[in-house]
Amino acid sequence: MNGPANKRILLVEDDYYEASELTARLEANGVEVAGPAPTVDQALKLIRAEKSLTGAILNINLGGETVFPVADELEKLGLPFIFATGYERDDIPFRYADKTLLRKPVDDEAILAALEPARGADRGTIADASSINTQAPGPARGSLHHIHTCLRQ
Repeated sequence: MNGPANKRILLVEDDYYEASELTARLEANGVEVAGPAPTVDQALKLIRAEKSLTGAILNINLGGETVFPVADELEKLGLPFIFATGYERDDIPFRYADKTLLRKPVDDEAILAALEPARGADRGTIADASSINTQAPGPARGSLHHIHTCLRQ
């Protein structure tokens, strides 16, 4: 793993418990977290203020408000992002069909593997692992081996 100085991930999550838990897990794995931002407005303010972001993790539903304006801004800036949500792939607008969708609850291996291409990169890309933890649950889906297989395709 690269040092935390090279990666700063924006976390957009409105559930305090989930945001706190995921922040602690990411930081324990060497990822510097910006936020968490519980609303679209706060997320957009952080994006404008933070010049060292290398990616983002987005929950789709923020207290009844969708995160898509944040995703649009990240796209405009060329910042990679993934969705970590309880939503299904069909609930995401087609313009994000190439984005990784991790279904909650997200395990450490899955989220770290999805973020790996952005770790240490200056506005790098997060690999498309759209089949990870999406429609059909199963014992192998979301495993580290499955994720690496998806990322190599």
